[in-house]
Amino acid sequence: MKIQESDISLCTSGLDDSGKSTILYKLKLGEFIVTTPTIGFNVEAIEYKNVRFNVWDLGGHDKAHTEHLCHNGARTL
Repeated sequence: MKIQESDISLCTSGLDDSGKSTILYKLKLGEFIVTTPTIGFNVEAIEYKNVRFNVWDLGGHDKAHTEHLCHNGARTL
C-alpha cells in the first residue's frame, strides 16, 4: 500500500516535564537535546515517507489551552 503525500496534524498532550518536547525534537532532529519547559506551544513539521506531520507541542500546564488548539480535527497524542 503506497501512502499518498498528505498532511496530518497531531497534538501532544501530557503532564508537565513528561518529555513531549524531547520526543518532538528527537523525531525532528534525530538527536536528544536539552529543552526548557514549554510556555504556550511549539509547532514543528516532520516529514516521513511522503507524509508531513504538523506536530503541536503544547505546554502541559493548561488543559483548556490544549483542548482549544486540538479541536480542529487534529489527532491527540
